[in-house]
Amino acid sequence: MGKPALASKWLFAAVITVAMLVALQYRNSKTNRQYREKLSTLSAELAVNQSDMADLRHLLSQPRFQGLTLRQDSTTEWEVETPAEFGATNWVLYVEVSNSNIVNASHPYHGQQQTASRRRST
Repeated sequence: MGKPALASKWLFAAVITVAMLVALQYRNSKTNRQYREKLSTLSAELAVNQSDMADLRHLLSQPRFQGLTLRQDSTTEWEVETPAEFGATNWVLYVEVSNSNIVNASHPYHGQQQTASRRRST
């Protein structure tokens, strides 16, 4: 096999690899946007009513919020997270809780826009 044939095979492999990476990035971007929209919708619905933790659990059990995960690491601050994706920083909705009532469900944060104590990277 000559050098030109070997070079064209490497070029073909490089083009295929780049195309696959671009497609993967597009898919991740679209998925990330969909989950952020889910968190924004959830935040808005919790803000409309005097919600409690039962309301939050009920909302998260609905198919339209499928994929979101509730983390209860603290008695005063709970987190609703998007699924972790390789090479991405997931979105987090912080929910402040007092006596089982939701005091505040802040707007979703992306890991890089948060303070260091709230960062969630995969």
